[in-house]
Amino acid sequence: MDTHSRATERREAHFQPPADQPIVPLAVKPRAAAAMLSTGLTRIYELLNAGELVSYHDGRSRLITTESLRNYVTRKVSASNDTAPPTAPAAA
Repeated sequence: MDTHSRATERREAHFQPPADQPIVPLAVKPRAAAAMLSTGLTRIYELLNAGELVSYHDGRSRLITTESLRNYVTRKVSASNDTAPPTAPAAA
């Protein structure tokens, strides 16, 4: 094995995440954000324009923070719980 192969092997081994700690992305592309919210790209861009989601450009790529996606879902769930009619108690 030559020096280059050993260096590449060490570098690749260094970047392997532990099996019990998956890498959680800090930001995703709009298409991934749409998949995460089960919606379309048009809706993602509407949410971006309305300030509901936080994004930034890295070169030519737009990235949406996963924190803003979580916050959006939390706000929507909270709003739906506030406006939902009370449920009837279960019959015993």
